[in-house]
Amino acid sequence: MSRWAILLAVLVLAAGVVGIRDALLATGALHGSSYTRTAASYLDGLTAQGWMLPAGLAATLLGLWVLLGALRPRRRTQVRVEGTPGAWMRPADVAKLAHDAADTIDGVVTATATATRRTVTVRVATTAQDGTPTADAVTAALHHRLRTLQPPPRVKVTTRYTGGNT
Repeated sequence: MSRWAILLAVLVLAAGVVGIRDALLATGALHGSSYTRTAASYLDGLTAQGWMLPAGLAATLLGLWVLLGALRPRRRTQVRVEGTPGAWMRPADVAKLAHDAADTIDGVVTATATATRRTVTVRVATTAQDGTPTADAVTAALHHRLRTLQPPPRVKVTTRYTGGNT
């Protein structure tokens, strides 16, 4: 949480406490002088000062900036799943799907996968000296497994020959 948000929350709570206290004073449940009445009588005698216009403009611009920030759509962090209304996946889950798809291919000894919203990168260790057939098979399996994601991620596959050793 932002420090500004915490400060604003504390100020709003303090204003609420003052309002409740003054309401209790007005009903006679408490005795004393009203904070809001004292503040209003202090402000009543003030006249316009040179700093007030720039301060008012700055407060207005700050308010507009906060309002626009609240209304702006948030950044997308997940990937939509086509065919299932309201279904979204995190990139970490897409990486798990990609790892599972790569792990099922013959000749793959180990596989690791990472993903962002736009790209899936899979690194496989293979027993085939020429890793091209394995890379093609992994790429095809990934395209098949991730076909329902919108937009479909780019797939990058790199192979490493292990000679059958893990």
